Amino acid sequence: MRLSNVISILFIFFVFQPDIHAQELKEEKLIEPGFAEWEKFIEGNEYQVYKMRSGNYLGTPFLYQDFKRGSVIFSNHGKISDVPLNYNISTAEVVYQKGGKTYLMFTDYVLSFTVSDTSSDKIRTFSREFIPHAKRSEFIEILTEGKVILYKRRIKEMLETEKNSHYSSPGPLDEYTDRKQFLVKQDNEIKLLRQRKKPTLELFGDHTTGISQYIKKEKIKLHREEDLIKLVDYYNGLQ
Repeated sequence: MRLSNVISILFIFFVFQPDIHAQELKEEKLIEPGFAEWEKFIEGNEYQVYKMRSGNYLGTPFLYQDFKRGSVIFSNHGKISDVPLNYNISTAEVVYQKGGKTYLMFTDYVLSFTVSDTSSDKIRTFSREFIPHAKRSEFIEILTEGKVILYKRRIKEMLETEKNSHYSSPGPLDEYTDRKQFLVKQDNEIKLLRQRKKPTLELFGDHTTGISQYIKKEKIKLHREEDLIKLVDYYNGLQ
């Protein structure tokens, strides 16, 4: 091959190859994004004004009636703080407010978020996890962590009432119902914690006797959140 041809090929390769270094710098820039970087990151794609459900109904699909200050950690481990946040439990969507408008945060980019719950004076952390029996990913609250993680899953469902079209007066309103489940992550697997003694002991099978004795001694009530936290903390402390 002639030397001039080799030089031409090398010139084309170096001039037109993808700028890998520039891509790496762009990723590094997003490690600690502020609000401006986040909005630019999703502008024209997932960044959008959030559309609320229209019509009259009772209850709310959201975690809170009002927005709470909080922080968000993204899948690239970037973080934004002190943001007015809320979470639509029904649709599993994280939303935030800015300039009097509500915006959607693209859920696939969010790993977790925390909110300052002023009603209970607690900082609550919610992690995105796949819920096998729900067949979707949701944000569920971390109650305690260790070799077993205990979560609380909130569920909001619309209860539609039967409407009578023969009367002009308004009938009963549709209503969001509110219930909860407790889940555990064990060996990197999410499991439903059925709040009865036998299935609970089965989850902690390697320490069945010790857990059973602890439940009896401490008068643990499996329907109480604070008792479940105590039980999981006790198990996590066992060798």
